[in-house]
Amino acid sequence: MIAATLLTGAAAPAPPRAVVFEKAALSASDAQRICALAPRHCASPARLELYRTREGAWWAIAPSRPALLSLARGQEGWTLTRAWDFADRIGFVANASSHTVHPALYPVADGVWAAAVVETRTDSYSGGGAAYDSAVFVPLDGRTASPLPGPAPFSCSRMVRACFSERDYSAAKHCHDEWTGWLTLSYGRATGQESYVWSGTWRETAWPQGVAKSAARTTATPLAKASFCEFDD
Repeated sequence: MIAATLLTGAAAPAPPRAVVFEKAALSASDAQRICALAPRHCASPARLELYRTREGAWWAIAPSRPALLSLARGQEGWTLTRAWDFADRIGFVANASSHTVHPALYPVADGVWAAAVVETRTDSYSGGGAAYDSAVFVPLDGRTASPLPGPAPFSCSRMVRACFSERDYSAAKHCHDEWTGWLTLSYGRATGQESYVWSGTWRETAWPQGVAKSAARTTATPLAKASFCEFDD
């Protein structure tokens, strides 16, 4: 999950903020209608996801491409405003198990937004597992330069079993080592520059075996030093 904060002073105009989508109910018939508007981008209506912003704008995400659809809804039904296809932007994670577009827009410049194309790699093993999400941020106005070099760590979760007997399970307060990490983005204005300056902070919570959840510790580090749910040294 992404959080957005502001790095500008009180005098700065129109603070740049991410626009977070809110999940909306989608009937099977509406999914079919929307996919029919963009058949090249939406081959699987059953996987289509519908969202709405607080301002009332409608968006849909087709994870299978992945693709992002801007929609309008009127008395006569759905219309497609614009579609962005990111099929040529995936493949940046080796052995990825899935890919999608994160339901949010990120400010690149005044009136210019970027989407986060996310790929997930999963690991599974006895007594635990892990998921690692990496992202590339793609400006929707066609510019090639991304505001954040990528792919970048986006979110992660990892669990490793630490109990192996009935005695362990009965005595321990917590029978796993667990990690949860996420990227936080901040946006600032630089004098003489059109584009905002992005800064990434990696936040990660570690919950060790044998302790209560209240003892879990959250750390914040620059994105370049993200541990990405790996073991502590």
